[in-house]
Amino acid sequence: MTFRLCFVGNSHVGALKRAWNRIGSEFGGLGISMFGAPGRSFRDLVMEGDKIVARGEKAGKSLRATGGSDVIRLADYDALVVIGGSVSLLKLGKLVQGYVPPFMNPLLLGPVRKAGQADFEARIKAFYRKKEPWLVSRALFLEMLRAVQAQSHGAQLLASVSRARPMPLAQVATPYPSSALVELEPKNLISQLVKLGYGPLFADMVAQTLADILPKGAKLIRPPADLLVEGILTERSYSDGSMALREEKGEHDEDDLFHMNEAYGEVMLRRIILEMSR
Repeated sequence: MTFRLCFVGNSHVGALKRAWNRIGSEFGGLGISMFGAPGRSFRDLVMEGDKIVARGEKAGKSLRATGGSDVIRLADYDALVVIGGSVSLLKLGKLVQGYVPPFMNPLLLGPVRKAGQADFEARIKAFYRKKEPWLVSRALFLEMLRAVQAQSHGAQLLASVSRARPMPLAQVATPYPSSALVELEPKNLISQLVKLGYGPLFADMVAQTLADILPKGAKLIRPPADLLVEGILTERSYSDGSMALREEKGEHDEDDLFHMNEAYGEVMLRRIILEMSR
């Protein structure tokens, strides 16, 4: 009996789709359908009864081009995975600029930052250069992250699916940006957090709070550590040469640091299949 797995998401479906076209024959007894709607059109995918439908023509056209239909019937599948559609790292990182959680407060770090404390405090001050932010506890900061995560369309779509039909569900969050970000955009907020040494800590906070707001039983599937740099960036080779969701549109521009290529798609595809078959 074939296990029927549905992927639905934004432009990040493309890397997985190309990987599946190449390695799908390895997985007997598994059928995967992939539906993608890039950019803001992903928000036009909504639940109607027990179906995911496209409200806008652009989203509908994209679903037909990628998955063959502008209607996704949940009854046709045994499990569903949302690809992308989570809150951007930049939006989540802006919470750190507006509020000071304990890990960004030099006065609370004690001996952890004893060596080079003055330099660290200077860099923290530069990070908060525009205004004096509010001091918050770790618990409150995590709750704010959860609140923002819950606004993502990916999480909302998963919640709607869970109410419409009991089935195994998972979220594959938006890929972390290319490690070239630090070099090419040193003033980017994420680049600044990396330079402060907070990449792994912030990535874990982001992942945990996203997992917290997913429907009960839904899995969060993260990239393996060996694909990452500083815990929150994707090693550059997995971004170079990334293609648009619809291949006829060709490769993304060289300065696109946020889409991943087929090699990344293969790693994540194998990881998803393993997690959803357990």
